[in-house]
Amino acid sequence: MPSRLGLYLIACTVAALLWSALMLGCETPRRLSDVAQVSVEPSPMPTAVTAVIATPVPTRTRTPTAVATATSMPGPERRPELVRGDPSRPLVALTFNIGGTSSDHVDQVLSVLREKKVPSSFFLVGLWTADNPELTRRIAADGHEIGSHSFAHIDYPELSDKEIAADLTRGEETFRAIIGRTVKPLFRFPSGARDDRSMQIVMREGYRSTYWTVDSGDWRAEMSGSDVYQRVMKYTENGSIVVMHANSLSAAQSLGAIIDSLRAKGLGFVKVTEMPE
Repeated sequence: MPSRLGLYLIACTVAALLWSALMLGCETPRRLSDVAQVSVEPSPMPTAVTAVIATPVPTRTRTPTAVATATSMPGPERRPELVRGDPSRPLVALTFNIGGTSSDHVDQVLSVLREKKVPSSFFLVGLWTADNPELTRRIAADGHEIGSHSFAHIDYPELSDKEIAADLTRGEETFRAIIGRTVKPLFRFPSGARDDRSMQIVMREGYRSTYWTVDSGDWRAEMSGSDVYQRVMKYTENGSIVVMHANSLSAAQSLGAIIDSLRAKGLGFVKVTEMPE
């Protein structure tokens, strides 16, 4: 016959098992929204882009709300967003975003473009421009186009109408102060994130959105120069607008080979505003 101590220990064990079962049965399940946030990587891509790829923003990717096509945009001054050029013309536009705080590799990118005699379009964040006036002036002096990539690089769908307009104005004032002229109409949305409302405000302020056809992927930390080269060569064709980042190491490493190989394929280089549509 079990002792009193033995009976006590048995009773404690049974009680512990019952308590564990009760707690497991009452656990709150994960919400589907939580699972989606973990498992889904947003990838802003307009329906007009067929081959590629996630948005090229170094720190964040966002999924923009669908943007109306040009035919659905109201108003007499409606203009379509530029995503690619005329596919019948053997021309390519290399475009470079610069934001964040780093100016690393920009000199190297500019030197390659000068050596290869390639005209390009640069989309600069106003804050970066204010911190790097000499580099900004060099970009302009080398004959490249400069467009606005916003002032503070905040996704426009998250801002009010007044905040979007204020950001555009502050960016414009920054560019005028440093390079002595407007950058209108060249504009690229922060993170590529835009919706009908933000598109209309940008157009109303005198800008035209420039998206891209090919994302080089150079904003990803795991991408080497070879990876960027292979990606650009795989997807670039007549009329492609390629987006890169001038302060990306992998962009600087791959740019010369990209230019040489695209030329070997019979493609020429133009600025965005020179791209036939």
